[in-house]
Amino acid sequence: MPEIPAVLMPYKLIHKYPGMRPNDEVIWDKFIEQRPGAFDSCFYNVPVGNPARDNIQLEEMKHNGGWGVSTWRVDVVAIKDAKQYVIEIKPHADTHAIGEVLAYRALLISEGKIAPDAIPLIITDDASMILLQVCALLGVDFQQV
Repeated sequence: MPEIPAVLMPYKLIHKYPGMRPNDEVIWDKFIEQRPGAFDSCFYNVPVGNPARDNIQLEEMKHNGGWGVSTWRVDVVAIKDAKQYVIEIKPHADTHAIGEVLAYRALLISEGKIAPDAIPLIITDDASMILLQVCALLGVDFQQV
């Protein structure tokens, strides 16, 4: 399995998930409570993307802390058996959630951090019927809590 630069944690309720916003935590807690065996383990707040335009800027950003605050962050990369899931947790999910989860998945694959068959998944507390239709058309899994 490719290496992901984040801490691997068991899939269970915890007090604070690394990098997760409070409203997202409420949704994630509900998901875990409702689906206790859905995953085996999770990476949280996974950095993805290269915000530097060249190697000089890259070194500067790593030295001054700019790298950590400029990379995009995936809410969760979860694992069940050998299958990987790129998860966007979004209250009142909309088109942004679709774009984010597909962009994160594409970047993670291009960086060699996940397998090409990783599944994009949106978890939310509310979504429109149109969003559900578009998720189905684009191959994005969807779970509502």
